[in-house]
Amino acid sequence: MSDALSAADRLDILELLARYAWAFDTRDGDAYAEVFTEDGVMEGPRSTISGRADLRTWAADFPPDVLQHRVTNTVIDGDAAEAQVRSYLVATSVE
Repeated sequence: MSDALSAADRLDILELLARYAWAFDTRDGDAYAEVFTEDGVMEGPRSTISGRADLRTWAADFPPDVLQHRVTNTVIDGDAAEAQVRSYLVATSVE
């Protein structure tokens, strides 16, 4: 069994979620791609995007000023080797 998640681990995970939303909402493709591993995958209701290069392009080219994301009620389970995160994502239309 691995060590329990530390408070620093939990804060890092929360920061990652915030950076994901902020990068997408500002259409910063580079920052968006950086929240994923090199072979990361974003599975959405209408598309699946794989790899940092495609993630970067997808986020940067998404129509501007469409959504603002808020991540809330985050629950983090697991240990220092592997964690699972559940949260609500509230997307507000800003058109």
